[in-house]
Amino acid sequence: MTKNSRCLSFRVGWLENYKKVTMSPSYNHSYLAYRVAKALDQGEKYNIHIEVTLEFDGANYVPDIALYGKRPIDFLHDEISSKAPPPLLVEILSFHQSVNEITDKFKIYLQAGVKSCWLVIPPTKTIVLFHDLQHPRSYSMGKFTDSNMGIEVSVDDIFG
Repeated sequence: MTKNSRCLSFRVGWLENYKKVTMSPSYNHSYLAYRVAKALDQGEKYNIHIEVTLEFDGANYVPDIALYGKRPIDFLHDEISSKAPPPLLVEILSFHQSVNEITDKFKIYLQAGVKSCWLVIPPTKTIVLFHDLQHPRSYSMGKFTDSNMGIEVSVDDIFG
C-alpha cells in the first residue's frame, strides 16, 4: 500500500464516519419525521418531502420535511435539488444540534421565501412555530394552527 492510497483510505473512512455522525437520523428522529409528515398530510393538499435538497443562494440545505403545494410528480425526470422555496419547512432537533444552528437555518429559509418553519424539540415534546425569528410560538399540548399555512395540528398526533 502506497502513502497516497493510505491517505485516500483514511480520508474515505473519515468521510464515511463523518457522514454517519452528522447525517444519519436517529431512531426517534426518523419516527418523529414520519409522525410530523402524517400530521401534515391533510386531504392531499400538499406534497410532503422528507430530506429533500434545497438550493438557496448557491448553498444546499436538507430540512427534515418540506411541504409543497400539490403537483404531479414526474418519476422519469427527477430534480436533484429544488430552488423553489416550499411554504413550510420542518426541522427536528437532533442530539448533536443546537437551537441556534436551527434558527440560523430558519433565517436563511425565511429570507428565501419560506412562509413557516417548525422546530420540533423531542425531549420537551414541543413544537416551536416561526413565521419570523422575533415572534416564535411554542406548543407542547393541545392543537395549534399555523395561520400562514391554514393547517391545524395536534401535538399529541406528533408525540402521542
